[in-house]
Amino acid sequence: MTFSPNLLKFSMSKFGEPQRPCHYTCIVTPPLGMLAGGALGGVGAFLSVVGSAQVSLMAHQVTLPASNLTTTPFTMYGITHKMPYGRIYDDISISFICSKSMAERHFFDVWLQFIHNPFNNFMHYYKDYTGTIIVKPRSDLSGPPLAEVGNALSGFVLQETYPVSISAQEFAYENAESYLSLNVIFAYRKQITFVEGIQGILASG
Repeated sequence: MTFSPNLLKFSMSKFGEPQRPCHYTCIVTPPLGMLAGGALGGVGAFLSVVGSAQVSLMAHQVTLPASNLTTTPFTMYGITHKMPYGRIYDDISISFICSKSMAERHFFDVWLQFIHNPFNNFMHYYKDYTGTIIVKPRSDLSGPPLAEVGNALSGFVLQETYPVSISAQEFAYENAESYLSLNVIFAYRKQITFVEGIQGILASG
């Protein structure tokens, strides 16, 4: 295809200008049972509801995970090639800026304790402790995160998500000019885009 400035302008008018990596929204939704308080009662419910809004606001670095096909060697007529038989998703890592209240750290501590209670070793069922993460590229940070027209279908939804690891946090006197951050690694079952979600709804209807 021959390069054409007019064609480039037409493309940007339809699909938007180049995406800036600093323009995004990350929405972390914990499981409903955790929002109800779980084993911690009212304190857990408060930390879950407030913490969910806080971590979504303070997510300052998000890496969209890789998506790969699992393959196996297949030989036909002496030529071996790869045949796909499934899909596998890498874990996702999100970094959060911590406020002085450490609400962000408390939120994920509550989520981990909801999955596994360290006092009685009780494990919740998988369907009870998974939530959802939405990563939404933004073209305009001044409006509502899910109501943009320019890239309304560019969101990524991570289904059945839960934290598997909370990184260590270092306090040190020499770090007076920096801020404390928290890195959390999440596992999830499946990643879909907004477009795939709409296709699924239409297919099921």
